[in-house]
Amino acid sequence: MVTSSRRRAFTLIELLVVIAIIAILIALLVPAVQKVREAAARVQCVNNMKQVGIALHAYHDALKSLPPGVHTTYDANWYWTWYAQILPYIDQQPLYLQAQAFGASAPDGSWDAWTAPNPALSQVLTVLVCPSDPRGFSGMLMNNTTDLAGYYGVSPPGFALTMYKGNSGTHGGSGCCWNGGPNSWGGGSPGPTLDGVLFVESNVTFVQITDGTSNTLMVGEAPPSVDLNFGWWFAGWGYNGTGSGCSVLGANEMYFAASGYIQNYNIATNTASAPNPPCNPATQVGLVQGSIHDPCSVQHYWSNHPGGANFLMCDGSVHFLQYNANNIIPALATRAGNEIVEVDM
Repeated sequence: MVTSSRRRAFTLIELLVVIAIIAILIALLVPAVQKVREAAARVQCVNNMKQVGIALHAYHDALKSLPPGVHTTYDANWYWTWYAQILPYIDQQPLYLQAQAFGASAPDGSWDAWTAPNPALSQVLTVLVCPSDPRGFSGMLMNNTTDLAGYYGVSPPGFALTMYKGNSGTHGGSGCCWNGGPNSWGGGSPGPTLDGVLFVESNVTFVQITDGTSNTLMVGEAPPSVDLNFGWWFAGWGYNGTGSGCSVLGANEMYFAASGYIQNYNIATNTASAPNPPCNPATQVGLVQGSIHDPCSVQHYWSNHPGGANFLMCDGSVHFLQYNANNIIPALATRAGNEIVEVDM
């Protein structure tokens, strides 16, 4: 009996040891698996940006300039973004032709891509989605037909989103709004700086990027807002008609916070309230840590990668900039600012 009892006790100790070893292995393995997944997601994100860069360069080669950040002239392409313009160069020629046909068939005065939804409006594109975002690929389609916090009502099946924003320069201006067509700012002072490469009604050539294509941002990571009110890839009004916050973003969007459009929007109740605490236009701009749960993250560059975000430069290269590089983001955002920038990329 004594021997049997000792054997049972020894077996129990062995079991506890095995359980402890398994727990240790799991504790060691889970972070390693997470790191491998993040590394793979980051590689895919970089590849997405490189494809976008190739498409932008191909567009420039064909049309002798980069596309407008947002096209605001009231015609069949009303509020088409730069993403929409490069569709043929990212293997989306059929979608581009469908979108063109829809616009061309619409009667004059019915070019609203939101309430008369263009087929491209709800098309989620893999190349515009970073796999690091916990909302996933399926979370990049907002199927909501209500008026979103003062925006245009969206007819079914909703609208698709993107993780990437074109570099519009310094900021999108104070007040509202862009009234359509070139040189049509009708808002407050100061107006949009228009000193980047992809801004409202832009027509920038590589020759005009005198700061150097390797020292000027083209596209940066900036995930959609928590309420999905910002980040529309096909036709995005932004916070003031310049597309800012949807398809383009400035390095110092201090007026975004003051616009009143950054809100905690509750989709279930169709109600909105101001962020609490309020957004800080002095510190929540440029390249700073953000969160998919923070409404204020919509006014600056950030990513779901740890430590920083990926940026596509105008020369087509992609670099990961850490958050401590925030102080040089304004210089990298201007195309002809003559700044001297030193950054380890």
